Amino acid sequence: MNSDMIESVLNEILNEQKATLKMSQQLISNIENLAGKFERLDKTMNTQSKIASTGDTKNLEIIAEGVENIKQIVVSQQRNIAGEKRIIIFPEFKSPDCYRLLFNCILYLTIATYSFFIIRAAVDHL
Repeated sequence: MNSDMIESVLNEILNEQKATLKMSQQLISNIENLAGKFERLDKTMNTQSKIASTGDTKNLEIIAEGVENIKQIVVSQQRNIAGEKRIIIFPEFKSPDCYRLLFNCILYLTIATYSFFIIRAAVDHL
């Protein structure tokens, strides 16, 4: 093979290796940076959870007492409730309107039926 060709291929491989090394170093520095940020975040979360936990216990105790009071009130006021089931065809309110609507529907259906029979009889006799 030609030595110039081998030399150019080796130079190209060397340049690619240098670029890969540079990118891997950048990647390592980014990972170290993220690890540092994660550690700082973890420390701040731990300190905040310790601070918040002391205040939360007081609030939780107050809430628990309120829930217990509500439970006692509900238990003391419990009654036996018997469900009443009815079948209502027309509502109890505005019943005249419902009866008027029903009457109008029956009237219109009757008129339409008789009109149909009259028209059919007239057409048959023609």
